[in-house]
Amino acid sequence: MSNFDAVKLGIENTFSHAAMLAQEAIAILRNAYERPSVLYRPSLEFDGKRWCAVYGDNMHCCSGFGDSPDAAMWEFDKNWHKKAGE
Repeated sequence: MSNFDAVKLGIENTFSHAAMLAQEAIAILRNAYERPSVLYRPSLEFDGKRWCAVYGDNMHCCSGFGDSPDAAMWEFDKNWHKKAGE
């Protein structure tokens, strides 16, 4: 293999790797934007002890609680997919 071929192969591998990383980053962003807490934008309130993410008029709707706003939103996402009565 000549030096030119080796450099060409190295450049091709670098671009292939960069493309793969870009595809992974796009998939991560797509999944983040498909979260229920992003799509439906529940209200976020602090009840004096914990954060609460609530979708709807009262606590009988979907909600999530946590020690941080992020934790409340992640619990909201988890609860969004539960069936009634679970």
